[in-house]
Amino acid sequence: MNNEPIDIVIPWLNPTEKWFENYKLYCENESPARIRDLNTIRPCIKSIIKNLPWIRYIWLIVQDEEQIPFDWEELKNEKIKFIFHKDIIPEKFLPTFNSIHIAVYTHNIKDLSEQFIWSNDDIIFKNFIPQEFFFNNGKSVHRENKLSIWKDLHCNTYAEILNSTARFIEFLSGKRIIANDNHIAIPIKKSLIEFIYTRWKEKIENDYKDSKIRKGKNINTIETAFTIEEIYNKCEYGLANQIKYGVLHLSDLTSKRKIEQIISDNDIICINDSEELVKTWKEKADWIKELFTNALDDSNVN
Repeated sequence: MNNEPIDIVIPWLNPTEKWFENYKLYCENESPARIRDLNTIRPCIKSIIKNLPWIRYIWLIVQDEEQIPFDWEELKNEKIKFIFHKDIIPEKFLPTFNSIHIAVYTHNIKDLSEQFIWSNDDIIFKNFIPQEFFFNNGKSVHRENKLSIWKDLHCNTYAEILNSTARFIEFLSGKRIIANDNHIAIPIKKSLIEFIYTRWKEKIENDYKDSKIRKGKNINTIETAFTIEEIYNKCEYGLANQIKYGVLHLSDLTSKRKIEQIISDNDIICINDSEELVKTWKEKADWIKELFTNALDDSNVN
């Protein structure tokens, strides 16, 4: 069993008008899919409170206080903790609009537990998930061993980031692997993130010095830590077949019924936006709000 506290960390963007004005100064050519609001954060928070009751704190990393909608009932829960970019990220990198860069400094959250879950605002825990799905016997739990022969990916910026991460992992361990895009909340040790950053600080910061938005040269330190644990047998494997996980690709959905089916069939759902989705994204965001509100049943959330 695991008796140590477990927190969850979520970088979150609330695209307010003032934020968007600042964003355009640096990121005018970035895809709209990187910043639009799909109505996922509220069901995300509700799902954690309801279905991961063993979580100690929910850390929401936001740019500043103006990002916080103080009238939301979900945010009044005592588990919610806000951390601002300036609290953890060196001033020379601010402002930043790159969530992968933000993750580099997770270990600077002063009161963050040693065992924590890195997640995103597009991941919904529809049903109860036991803590052993993430941590057991003091070790992080991986769903399955995915180490394999490294190869280049060339489909988009994030694929290039996975390439850069794979090369960094090879540099650290001598292992040629594919850095997987897990699209799921993953268990991480704070001390390992801190070690990777401290030991290779110069290299990591050099890769991010002109990366206000994601760039192919960026190294994903969360993915690095997660994979390093597999390489050196510092993790366990379990519960992979007991918890059903699905990715809801918005570009593939043409009706509410398809969303309802994915919600019905899975315990954890990742809502994956698409840069190709242009005309109907607002309609699908409304579907998400309606269907996940019904699925989580607000009356059961304390």
